[in-house]
Amino acid sequence: MHSAASIASPVERAANVAYCDGGLCNRLNALIFALILRHQFGRDWQIAWPVNNWCGAAFEALFSIDLPVTTHPLPYFGQFQAEYYFLMHENQCGFRGDRVIDNHSLGSMSAYQSALALDRPILYYNNLLPPFVDLAMLGAGLSQLRVNERIAALAHAFCDERNIDERVIGLHIRKTDFGGSVDDDALHRAVSSDSRRFFVCSDDESVNRRFAALPNCCVFEKRHFPGKLVAKNDWNASTRDSAGRVFPYNITRPGESIVEALIDLLILSRTTPARTSQSTFLGMALIFKAVNY
Repeated sequence: MHSAASIASPVERAANVAYCDGGLCNRLNALIFALILRHQFGRDWQIAWPVNNWCGAAFEALFSIDLPVTTHPLPYFGQFQAEYYFLMHENQCGFRGDRVIDNHSLGSMSAYQSALALDRPILYYNNLLPPFVDLAMLGAGLSQLRVNERIAALAHAFCDERNIDERVIGLHIRKTDFGGSVDDDALHRAVSSDSRRFFVCSDDESVNRRFAALPNCCVFEKRHFPGKLVAKNDWNASTRDSAGRVFPYNITRPGESIVEALIDLLILSRTTPARTSQSTFLGMALIFKAVNY
């Protein structure tokens, strides 16, 4: 088994790359579809999982898999532009236009099969799953990925102790750099007058505490939360990350906050999640639930 600290050798550079960046579920979207491609069409693959402000947890702290894993950031692959085709949702590092294929132009599995049949390996990077992916594909992809045993045990223990199952309503309340996307005040009023049981998870400590005080709510007690990458600026200030890319998201997620977020995600997937937002975190919980991951 290769560790996440391993360095890509010339032999490994002949393999396709599942490039996983952004927050936890953006990374899972990229990884799951790469694993679907692996299941459908075979070929050699490796995973690039950089540890950065978007996700401070190494791959092996969260999952295990029978593939080599590196921590190379996206700019690293710029020196190998003649060796890859880059299937990306956006060209974040100014790679050569003749080497980049826009994922949005690939609307079917046969289109991806054609890309895999090109004269060079691909680097696949997409923060969302293609719209044509179905549950059978998702199950095949996720079957190749194993959750860290300690994380799985903590999630299972919480569900057992709190009787978490589909009778419980799951609420994911995304704040920080998406703070205005969910009205947590309205949700709090609704939950406080509801006789049903709720599981609440948020990336904001004060939101967790507020809902945990309600008698019909339970919250997995987290000790680590995201913070601002530049403390003096707003959550949505234009911010340069460690790879030199500029985004309107001023956030840093320490490794332990990602570990605890994955526990939240597993618990949320055991509930009946309410559609509180378009968050990829909520979307991944619904996928986990649908395929009984």
